Amino acid sequence: MEKKTKIGDYGASFNNVLHMQYHRSLYTKVTGVDKQKLHITDEMLKEWKQCIDLEEDINREVTASPLSKRLNEKDRERDEVLKFLFGVIKHHKFSPVTAERGAAEVLGLIIKPYTGIQTEAVEEETGHVYGLLRDLEKQSAELMILNLGATLTRLRALNDEFVALRLQRRDAAVASKLPTARMARPKTDAIWSSIADQIYASYLFAATDADRELIKGIIDIINKTFADFKTMNKQS
Repeated sequence: MEKKTKIGDYGASFNNVLHMQYHRSLYTKVTGVDKQKLHITDEMLKEWKQCIDLEEDINREVTASPLSKRLNEKDRERDEVLKFLFGVIKHHKFSPVTAERGAAEVLGLIIKPYTGIQTEAVEEETGHVYGLLRDLEKQSAELMILNLGATLTRLRALNDEFVALRLQRRDAAVASKLPTARMARPKTDAIWSSIADQIYASYLFAATDADRELIKGIIDIINKTFADFKTMNKQS
């Protein structure tokens, strides 16, 4: 077995909920094997579970927050405006009116680098929306031809409101007794790294072929679990 199959990916690219669920799934699979064969201590498992439980508490608090619900609603509304904006420009590229077609061609070049920003992480999307607005507003004549002034005004308002809500939620998180997910996740990753190293070392130095096959099996299961969650993360 090559060292790369040692397992080990922390799920760093996963969103907070998937990160917690990923480690919860790993915990269930690892604790289903004799810990002595994996050379994992009760203290390690206890620390890992505490980290996972803490992440779950953080996620529950964030999900239950009225600010989070308002943020999600604001993000969905912002995405709808972006979809409308891009759609109008694309549609008018086929307009029989020469002026409209020309305006759509100009604006189409501007929006091209911003295609798909609705699917980005919210912080990235927010920044890109401001960039999009700044670039489009330089083309006032074309915007007027396609009657998009009100659409851009609404998009800017939604983006500003989203930023304000994010700041409010950040302030609320500071006031909370729970740490942020950004603080909690590295601790989960650190204890998992130690456990993964123990599992891999146990494979390398297994006392019997049967033990080695057993440990290889759990490594394969863990790697499959990561692959499954990676797919879910891409689809989320």
